Amino acid sequence: MFERRETKPSRVFPVLVLLSVFLLGSCSMATDEYRFIEFNSTRAFQDVQTLVDFGSRLTGSPNEYVAAEYIKSEMEKATLSNVNHYLFPNPLYRFKNGNITDLSLQVSTRTTTANQTVVVEQWPALIHITDYMAVAYSGSQAFVGKELIYVGNTSLLHALDVRGKVTLVDPRNSTLSGSDMYKSVLEAGAAGSILIGTDELPISRSCTGRDKDGHFLAFPVAYPDLTLIPHLVTSRQLGLALYDALHTSDSSASSSTVQISLNFSNFEVFDGNISVVCGERVGSKPPSERKLVMFGGHHDSVFDGPGAVDNAEGTGQIIEMARQISTWNVNHTVRVCTWGGEEEGLLGSYYYSEQFMDELQRDLIFYFNGDMSANEAGYYTMRFEMMTGDPNVPILQEIIRQYYERGTPGLDLSKYKLSVTQRSTPGGSDHQTFILDGFETVAAVGSSAPGNYHRPSDTIEHVDGPTLQLAYMVMGTFGYSLATFAPPPPGGWSSHDHSSIPSWAKTLAWCALGLGLAIFVVVGGLLLFRLRAKQHRDKYDLALREEITPLVDP
Repeated sequence: MFERRETKPSRVFPVLVLLSVFLLGSCSMATDEYRFIEFNSTRAFQDVQTLVDFGSRLTGSPNEYVAAEYIKSEMEKATLSNVNHYLFPNPLYRFKNGNITDLSLQVSTRTTTANQTVVVEQWPALIHITDYMAVAYSGSQAFVGKELIYVGNTSLLHALDVRGKVTLVDPRNSTLSGSDMYKSVLEAGAAGSILIGTDELPISRSCTGRDKDGHFLAFPVAYPDLTLIPHLVTSRQLGLALYDALHTSDSSASSSTVQISLNFSNFEVFDGNISVVCGERVGSKPPSERKLVMFGGHHDSVFDGPGAVDNAEGTGQIIEMARQISTWNVNHTVRVCTWGGEEEGLLGSYYYSEQFMDELQRDLIFYFNGDMSANEAGYYTMRFEMMTGDPNVPILQEIIRQYYERGTPGLDLSKYKLSVTQRSTPGGSDHQTFILDGFETVAAVGSSAPGNYHRPSDTIEHVDGPTLQLAYMVMGTFGYSLATFAPPPPGGWSSHDHSSIPSWAKTLAWCALGLGLAIFVVVGGLLLFRLRAKQHRDKYDLALREEITPLVDP
């Protein structure tokens, strides 16, 4: 008798389950595994120390030029291509004899009593850098006994005659910039301008204008017809003392004035040059297909300090990135640049972008900026600033997540808070230049002790060497991915053609595809199983019928 055999489901289902699991694994395709770059923090810290040892790197100064030449030589040692030290002419400022304390400011109170006795009270000696600070693009005049007059945030100018007087400008509760207020008192005919400082110690500032696209310009370039006047910012204590002197009445006096004498003749605006240094690793694709990724940070400092945090540390990082990219095998060109003129108004990056705009508009994918982009020991926050709505935010967040999982030598990453923040307005460093020109950017900003910003106390002790790697392990890894297209970010590579599809939607799409394929295999397998079972039943029935059919004698 024919024996009926049944196909055992236990032989089919394990195969179907394995196929389903494999296909559902395609969900993982939605999360790229990034290849992290190398970064030598010890070597970068040595570069920071070298830059700090040059002293103040005020734009246009001999120290800044020497620093730029050092950066150029390190790029050349790294065997980068097309290494250049560009010089862009621009009005700059300096102290003619090199002594930044050789300015004078004297305050006196002149009181006429009721019986017409004149009493003059001299205030204690005031010291440049400690009590007040000259503002970039101040005039260089000297005068004696000019009356001080309070003008609020310049809103009182229309009702006052300030011609030949020194204005006390109060920025508190004002939305106007210091540059706008300086321009207003100039136009009103003032002889000098004193800005009440809001910090315990005066902080170095610059005055700027803007071009039609919102880029900063040096004040004399933006307003060539205005004659510069002495312009300074005070410490909070001195500023409030001046305010009180103008607003405190003496019942025994018929009149009282505050008088200002100063000598700013050592402060000079001159025609100088802004240094910009660039080098690159040229990509392997044909020129017509080759794109560009850029890393940058400013190498200049304010005049009153060595600028270790702001921004020797960011420059040291760029020099180390020059060494790293020289080893990369990339499809697209990676360029590193350091900018002069940042402290005067992002001027180096502005003139560079103006000169090379055609190339940038054609090729630039992304710009990464490092300014104050490491940490002081004991400070653990680092933010990566991007513009609100930038589609690359999920990519950077994923790289940070993988960085935490991966870890890094010499640092306990669990102590550090690395985060992506989104801004509705551009930040105040060189990435702003590229944002205004329509490019996508990210800027790393570390954390350090307050009170040293733009001060002589911004020294190497505030740079924690091992943290120099944090910013560029994230930004450098993203940049390497862009330059190699491995793995590709969403939506292609044009700087204006990135996908706006969020990562969760792409994950859901991949999982849905995998699940759909798995269901198809399972259902198809079951149908095939039933078909095979039916075939076996049919064979069995046929054999059974043949077996029981009566034999007919011939």
